[in-house]
Amino acid sequence: MFDPNYSIFSSKLPLFNITTKGLTNTGNICYMNSILQILLYCEPFNRLLKLIEDKSIGNLSKVSPTPLLDATIKFFNEFVDNPINSRTISPETFYMNLINHKKFSHLKWGQQEDAEEFMGYYLDGLNEEFVEAIRKLNTPNDDDADDEDYTRFNDDNDGWNEVGSNNKSISINKAVEVEPTPINFIFGGQFKSVLTIPKSATSNQFKKSITFDPFQNLQLDISEADSIEDAFNNLNNIEKISFKSKHNKELQIKKQTFIDKLPQVLIIHLKRFSFLKEKEVGIEKLRKRVDYSHDLKIPKGVLSNNIKLGGDEELIYRLTGVVYHHGSSAEGGHYTSDVLKKSCNEWVRIDDTLIKSVSEDEVLGGPEENIKNAYILMYERK
Repeated sequence: MFDPNYSIFSSKLPLFNITTKGLTNTGNICYMNSILQILLYCEPFNRLLKLIEDKSIGNLSKVSPTPLLDATIKFFNEFVDNPINSRTISPETFYMNLINHKKFSHLKWGQQEDAEEFMGYYLDGLNEEFVEAIRKLNTPNDDDADDEDYTRFNDDNDGWNEVGSNNKSISINKAVEVEPTPINFIFGGQFKSVLTIPKSATSNQFKKSITFDPFQNLQLDISEADSIEDAFNNLNNIEKISFKSKHNKELQIKKQTFIDKLPQVLIIHLKRFSFLKEKEVGIEKLRKRVDYSHDLKIPKGVLSNNIKLGGDEELIYRLTGVVYHHGSSAEGGHYTSDVLKKSCNEWVRIDDTLIKSVSEDEVLGGPEENIKNAYILMYERK
């Protein structure tokens, strides 16, 4: 993980030479097909799997300690250009390997699932296998590893701050520990949440609680946004939360969220589904158009002080994959994907077994109100 000669972000390492192929869908598994297609063309993830296949030692035991990783590498190999292989692949063998994994015991053949939820389970499952494999290594940890490879938990504004007229402060951090793994290196980011809490209803003293939370995909509220940039800017709007103190006095907490660490591959989940306000049960789909571009510039206002940019420097990401949800509600529907073949700078639209080339403009969306809506966006840092 820490050897620069084996950096999965370097174009010097080999890739699985992926050939565009469709995936059959005989059991409402479009949610899985769409996610697997965008991951096939995610180059850091592709390089990681190829590196493991080329460099790792085979397992002699009958039960593999990394069944999900093994199934994924085998699946990727089915897309390697080979005259024996057909242009259409059945993912049923991969699916059967999934449901034997405890993380996917809830999956039922023919049952509709959410693509974003599946992706979360899938990346978490791979990450857990990496964590266990790393723990079993006999080699010592590299104490000289680059600190940038680890999730950062400290900040110049250290956690708890009690500030009054004397301007003195006490600081404590709150953080969720994240072990360094290849999955976290690729997809792992971190939020910094700042809670400002008044000491009493009348006091001018307050506490600041700073919490760091990891993420593998960044969820954006689009209810009040017309573009991805709007949604990012709304991410750190100050939220006011009222609560009763132990003396039954009403106090108001202010919460503000910043991005403290950005990943190499940024997965954005557009929150299109929410519980119906006028009913006790049911989920509604937000079908509005949300503009996004091929180059995403992360607004500086949402970044914490940990992400330092000089002068006119900007954080820019390039769009490499889109997953769409087709349908008017969350109870059903269909998933498709667009993927960027970086080797020839060509966009391809994949609807299970149907494949066609599309223009860059077609990838950026359709009418304002439509049953086909962008649901997951995958960006790679430029």
